[in-house]
Amino acid sequence: MRFETAGSGALARLQTDARLQTADDLAPGEVMLRAGRLRFAVELRRLVVTLADRDEVAWPVPDAGYGGHALVVSPDERYLALFLYSGQSEQGWELFELEPALRRLGGLPYIGGDGDPPRFSPDGRWLAMFVARGPTVRGTDDDFGDVHDPDAADLVEVDWAAVYIQRVPEGVIERYAVGATLPRSFDLDDLAAWTTADRMRFASADSLVLTLPAGGELVVTLPIDHIPVSR
Repeated sequence: MRFETAGSGALARLQTDARLQTADDLAPGEVMLRAGRLRFAVELRRLVVTLADRDEVAWPVPDAGYGGHALVVSPDERYLALFLYSGQSEQGWELFELEPALRRLGGLPYIGGDGDPPRFSPDGRWLAMFVARGPTVRGTDDDFGDVHDPDAADLVEVDWAAVYIQRVPEGVIERYAVGATLPRSFDLDDLAAWTTADRMRFASADSLVLTLPAGGELVVTLPIDHIPVSR
């Protein structure tokens, strides 16, 4: 899987564990593939993807704006996931077919949260993204901060992140909450520091591993039915 990243300083961490194109003749926003040079640019309020100086797809910049991107290419170089970041704790992706010709397939519109770009499975059949979000009490819209009590002794199930998964190329994008059973007295600052950065990987073509901030791992098999609450 290949990444090329650009944009605001908030995206600098996305280069971790990435194989970046470093050839002198490649400009920012470019990756060289067997199908030709893949380019991404922002031009006159348009987002533009070009392949081999031949095929081009352009569409308007999202209403929430553009703050940075990453080009994520499937291992077989058949698909591109263009990760987009608004600059306002919102992110999503656009999926493209690269062979036999460049074609935009749709994607995930901006969703609230912070996380790394999506990853393809080793066989390119799945695309997944792990995103931290504001913690809520499972099954409700209640913010955990609203029910937090430093003197309470009971436990509560808290959804603090979500995994977005798509079967490539045209599967429906599914969202699965990632939660933990926590004391209602759990420190809010500690919870706010939980992150999904560098905490998701594919162990195999149909096995996704999530590393949890509190320790341990969750291993889920694709397609997912649900993600169990960690304890």
